[in-house]
This record gives sequence, structure tokens and C-alpha cells, in this order.
Amino acid sequence: MFSLKKKWFLIYLSSFVIFSLFIISCQVKNIGRGKQSEVIDTSAVLAEFDGGKITKKQLEDRIEQIPPMYKKQFQSVEAKKKFLDNMVTEELFYMEAKKIRLDNDENVLEQFNKQKKQALQQAYYEKEIENKAKVSDSDIEKYYSEHKDEFIEKPTAEILHIQTSEKRKAEEALEKLKQGEDFKKVVEQYSTNKFSKSKGGRIKKIYDEGIVPGIGTAKELNKMIFSAKIDSIYGPILDKENYHIFKLIKRTPARPKELKEVKNKIKVKLEPKKRETILNSVYNYLTKKYNTIIDTSLLQELDITSTDSSNYHNENLLVSSDIDELNISIGDYYTDLKGMPSYQIDRLKDKRERVIDFINRKVKPVLYYHEAEKNNYENDPETKKKLEQIKRLSMLRECYKKLIVDSLNITDDTLRKYYEEEKDSKYKIREQAKVREFVLKDRKTAKKVRNLALKTKTDEELDKLVEKYSLNKKRKGDLGIVYKDGPISNHGQDKSYNENIFKTQEGKFSEIFQNKDGNYVFVKVKEYTPSGYREFSEIKDNLKSGLQRKLGQKRFELVTKQLENKYHVKKYPELLEDILPLEKLKELAEKSQTDNKPYEAIKYYKQIEKYYKNGSDDYNAVFMQAFIYSEMLNKKETALELLHHLINDFPNGDLHDDAQYMIDEINGKNTILEKLNTEAKKAKKEK
Repeated sequence: MFSLKKKWFLIYLSSFVIFSLFIISCQVKNIGRGKQSEVIDTSAVLAEFDGGKITKKQLEDRIEQIPPMYKKQFQSVEAKKKFLDNMVTEELFYMEAKKIRLDNDENVLEQFNKQKKQALQQAYYEKEIENKAKVSDSDIEKYYSEHKDEFIEKPTAEILHIQTSEKRKAEEALEKLKQGEDFKKVVEQYSTNKFSKSKGGRIKKIYDEGIVPGIGTAKELNKMIFSAKIDSIYGPILDKENYHIFKLIKRTPARPKELKEVKNKIKVKLEPKKRETILNSVYNYLTKKYNTIIDTSLLQELDITSTDSSNYHNENLLVSSDIDELNISIGDYYTDLKGMPSYQIDRLKDKRERVIDFINRKVKPVLYYHEAEKNNYENDPETKKKLEQIKRLSMLRECYKKLIVDSLNITDDTLRKYYEEEKDSKYKIREQAKVREFVLKDRKTAKKVRNLALKTKTDEELDKLVEKYSLNKKRKGDLGIVYKDGPISNHGQDKSYNENIFKTQEGKFSEIFQNKDGNYVFVKVKEYTPSGYREFSEIKDNLKSGLQRKLGQKRFELVTKQLENKYHVKKYPELLEDILPLEKLKELAEKSQTDNKPYEAIKYYKQIEKYYKNGSDDYNAVFMQAFIYSEMLNKKETALELLHHLINDFPNGDLHDDAQYMIDEINGKNTILEKLNTEAKKAKKEK
């Protein structure tokens, strides 16, 4: 039986293992650290640990293997950093799996062998059937030349159209058109056809088949369209109950389509047929090779409308083969039937060809697997790589189970404590009622309808009252669930309405009251639920699942941290950012200043400070940031922090005097006279 623990394990495990599933076809490569160029070298090491490393190229290769619908989630630097964390975690768990010899673990081998079988079946199918079913250009050209009649584009027409239900209005519209009035204006004034009117009267792609888009079958109109002259106006034409006026604005004659227009269509048509032919040929070859025979005469004797096999000799073989796995008895067949959903069994009933097809679908993959194994498919480089990845994934799953899941010990006492912690936020039941309303225009009618409602005995009788009298007939007055002090369906927030509901007993009718719209209302409370909490026994399984997820996440984070320490992990996520050359960054920073884009300039100076730590370029970059904050953005406090950082952390810089002067100026110590005296003394000293 599928236990809750196993179910939770598979659900929670997916958050860790799905990463590996995305990239199962990705080949892991070791690439050494390279030298920085215009952008960061893809050989840059993003993480290193005992026994391995992860380069930028490896990360990019892995992301490239993710299905397109998910790949866009991993394009930002932050997303790539998280992706790197996942890659590192996977490597750590895999190394630990190898260390505790999970490669020979019974569960791992069982899981691996199941998936190995599927992988070899798939490899055989792809090589012997799918790849050979591909249609060549010459096949497509041959089919095109032999079936050109299939690729004739039918003649089409395009018209401006007016439709009216009255002949008089049609004649008025026609007269205005003859006087030269714009067709679109006349359409707007007279036409009753919503389809063509929404397009200014224009109807395109009309085929000579008796049907007009937006009108339907209109043989007479269609016939006239294809005999009309370009730019001529025709009508009124009576077709069924409507009158039509049209002007032919375009007619395209039939033409043969070019090969490039129909190439894909031909390919889609030919490939399934070719695949079916090859598949049947391969299947016939394999059934003969392994002496695999379906006993159709025995199948004729079976009652395929039942899953009961008690009337048969269950050991008799429906399928016999040199392959033991394919010796399928009557008992095996009925066992399979019992495990199938009822709708699938119903499809087999009374249609023996479907039963044969069902048996063939069981036989084919087994034949593929044995033929692949006999021909050493597992030594094929691509298949070998997939099998290695499958083994790795099996080991990761088992390692996660042993290190995380199996260590969780959740008792009933633990669950009860968790229930008490969570019940207010997750398991609280709000006071609520299921309500039906009767909305009347005046008090007199409301009293009459309420008296009639009190005499009813069934819901059907109440339905009739709603239909006959109530202003709200939607869902027969059913408002669904209304919560105490909450909004009311169709009415929104209405305090008085809500109070009247909750002072009415279950199964009773309320007194008549006015809602916020001024209508007279009474309600029937069909069902009332007081406030409270869901019972512990009712949600015990749900609680256990939630607690396992919570504790499992904490345990996972703890084990990951322990493994990072054990294998001495070092990460360099900053290298995921593409770094421009120093001169380019300087150029961009200066241009941003010139263009009065201070924040953009700061961004480039920050990159210089971060990636070019040589005591000179980073020093100048800090000074320029301080200057921009002070002079361009008037953020003096930020400027002061940067200037003090400059003086304290770069003791030998040649901009210290300027930095100190800026500090004094911000603090109000400098005057123009002091500045002139300082410059004079400096000039005298130099002289």
C-alpha cells in the first residue's frame, strides 16, 4: 500500500531531485580556471570542494539542458547563484552517497534496474524505429510531384457586406451607396450582422462552397459573390430571412501551392505512416526471433466483459515466448485487468481487436529491451551516459532518504503539539451559513412571498417562488457560503444583511429587512456552522505531511551545511557577473557623469571597486563615488562614509588631501579665504 510517509517523501524529495531530473542528459565536464578577458572566462571556477569543482561552463551547460518553458527562470544572476547552490548540494550528496557505498545498495539497484530497462527500451525504439522513420527531402519532393492535386489553393473572395432584416432598410442603404456615401458609414448605420459590422463590413476568405463566414450557409449569396465584378455593388439579395448587400473588393483565383509552402504538411503526413510500417516490420521480426506467439483462438474463448477468471484454466498461456517474462497466462491477463481503471476495461469490452492491441503493447517493450540487451546497447556512448546519470539519480534519492527522511521521528505527541501551534492559522473554522435569498421590490410583496415560503415543503417549491417573484433569480437565489461579518455574494459588504442572517436559526426563514440597495429581503438559512477548529483526528495525516515538510527542510539545511564543512566547500558566486574590462568601465562611468546619470556612474565605479582591487583603480573609484554623492546627488552623509573609508583603508593614496578637504567642506570647516590661502601655500611650497 502507498503509505503517507512514502507519498510525502516523493513530494518533498522532488524539490531537491527535480534539479537533477531537469539536467539528466547533461554531461558533467571538468574545465580549469582561465584568465579574465573582456567578459568573465567560462572556465572560471564558481565552486570548489574536496574531490571536485564546478565551472561557469558546467553551470551554463546544465541550464542549457533545462526544458525551454523553465529555462527563462534561470537567466538572472541571482537565479544562477541559487542554481549554483543546487549544483553544489547535489555534488555533496552524491559524494556522500559514494562514501557510504550506496552504489551497491539494494534499493538503489532495484530502482536503477527498473529505469535501466526503460532506458534500453527507449534507446532501441529511437535507433531502430524513430530515427529510421524520418522522412527525407527526396521523399517529400516525390510525394509532392505525385499528389499536386492535393495542394491546390481554392479560389477565395473578399467583400464589404451589409445585412438587414427589412427590405426597406436594405433599399435605403443601397441608395446611399449609389450616391457615393462611404461603405463603412452605411454599414455602421444599417447592418445588423455583428460579425461583419465589427470589421467595418469586411468579410475575408470566402470559399466557393455555399458558406459565407459570419452568415453561415447562404448558397444564393455565395453564388453571386463568385460571379460578381470587382468594385461592383449588388443587392438587396434575400437569403432565408435577411437581405444582403455586398461589394466585391478582391477575388483570388485557384493556384497550385509551392513545395516550400506544404513541405511541413507533407512531412507530418508521411512520417506516421513510415513509422507504423517500420514498427510493424520490427515487431514481426522480433516475435519470430524470440518465438513469441499470441494464442488468438484461446482469446476468442475468454469473456472479456468480466474480470472473473474462475471459469478458465488460469495457467493456460495467452502468449508464449522464448523470453520467460513474455509467457503470459490467462491468470496474468485477468490480474492485469483487475488493476486497471474501469474506463480502460470498458474500452476492451466486446472489441477483441483492442484486447489484442492491449497485449501487443505489453509485449513490444519487453522485446525491445531483450534485443537491446543482446546487442549491447548499454555500451553505446549515449546510452551509457544516460545509464550513469540514472544510477547517479538513484543514489541521490536514496542518500536523501537515509540522511533526511529516515531521521525524522514524529510521534502523536509531536503532532498534537504542532496542531496546537498551527490550528489558529490553518485549521480554524469561521462561523458560517449557507443561505438562500428572496429579494422583493416592496414590503407587501415580501410579506406575501414569505408567507408562501413558510408553507412550502420542498426545495422545488422554493425554486418556483424565486423564479416567479424574486428580483435575484441567479442560481435560484442561492448565495452559497456567507461568513460572519464577511461580504455577501452579489451584495458585497452589508452589515445589516449579515446580522440578519446570523440571528436566524438553521432551517428557518429570517424576518423581512431592507438591504443596502433598498430592496426588501428575507433569507432561509439552509445550514449553519459555528466557529471552532477542525478535529485533530480528521486532519492527522495532513498535519503529519506538513510537519514532515517543515522538519525535513530544517534537517536538509543542517545536513547540507555539515556536508559543506566536511568537504571544505568554497563558492565564488560573484564570478557569475560578467565583468567588463577596466578601461571600458571607466569610459562608461565618465559618460554617465557627462550625461547627468549619477546612479549609473556609481554602478560602474562600484564594479571597478569590486573587481579591480589593486590599490589604485579601486581607490580612485571610491573617491569618484564620494564626489558624485556629494556634488551631484547632495547626499552628504553617504559621501562622508566613503571619504572616511578612503582615508582609513587606503593609507597611501594621492587623493587624501582632496578627500580631507571635501570632509571639512561638508562639515562646514572650510571657507573661500581658507581655500585661497591653502592653494597659495601649496603653490609657494612647490616653487
